[in-house]
Amino acid sequence: MKRWEQVLFGVSSLAILLIIGFKLHELDMPTARFVRSFNIGIVNQIGDLMAVAGKGAVLTVLFVLVALVGWWLKHDRLKEIGVRGVLALLWVTLVVQLLKHLIGRPRPRFAHADQFILGPSLGEGLDSFPSGHAINGFAAAAVIGWFLPRLRVPLFLLGGLIGISRVVRGSHFPTDVYTGAVLGLVIGTLVAAGFKHWKDLAFPQLIQKYR
Repeated sequence: MKRWEQVLFGVSSLAILLIIGFKLHELDMPTARFVRSFNIGIVNQIGDLMAVAGKGAVLTVLFVLVALVGWWLKHDRLKEIGVRGVLALLWVTLVVQLLKHLIGRPRPRFAHADQFILGPSLGEGLDSFPSGHAINGFAAAAVIGWFLPRLRVPLFLLGGLIGISRVVRGSHFPTDVYTGAVLGLVIGTLVAAGFKHWKDLAFPQLIQKYR
């Protein structure tokens, strides 16, 4: 694929992602109101359990353990997964914290109108966008899936469930989770592939890689 075709494909893909995001934004407040309208114990417990799987600290410890096991067994692939997984989580932590406090979007429990309120803030509850759990889950899934293709489908499904759990628990809007998932996938893939080679990655090749 020629360079201009890669650029055209990339711009088109970005435009589609943005359109989906803007349309999904129309569901943010209705979803938040619906979530606030019910309180089912078992659903809340499942949501809390799923959220644990998306915590950065939990995933970091798991990747460190994988790296140590790989080093102990002299297994290069496990070492790569562990090291690149930790690096991916470090990058997503930097990105998500920067965006959260730069954008300053109120979490659903603090949003009571159809107003798109934005602005830099360090205040509590003004860190909804994007979802940290979603970006963590999808970054981890992207790294592991890059090296272990057979695990891609269940890992991305798990990442999706983690994101949905944050919406169900009223901690995030759908667009928070959607943006976190996209960013996590992109960052996780770049780290797994190697930043020094990212310019050589064409979007169609990435799509083929994840089939």
